[in-house]
Amino acid sequence: MGKPDAGRPGLGWEVWLNGMEVTQFTYFQQVGGLECKPVTGEITYGLERLAMYIRGVDSVYDPGLERWPAGENHLRRRVPPERSGAVHL
Repeated sequence: MGKPDAGRPGLGWEVWLNGMEVTQFTYFQQVGGLECKPVTGEITYGLERLAMYIRGVDSVYDPGLERWPAGENHLRRRVPPERSGAVHL
């Protein structure tokens, strides 16, 4: 379940709904190569995937309750790198 290259191997389970992983339970035994005492747990949810199932759409960019599709909302909020100071030399 965990990615050994990320330094957090663990045991866990995945919950799938209509071919999409929507929830993951993981018990980490190590973090950064150090043993966890007590073992650390993590529960993650794919809220956008659950919303897709509830709305009956195939993509998170399909229109939902918002005025514009999610993809358009993302593009509207995006700041060009040259304006954000995130330009790498």
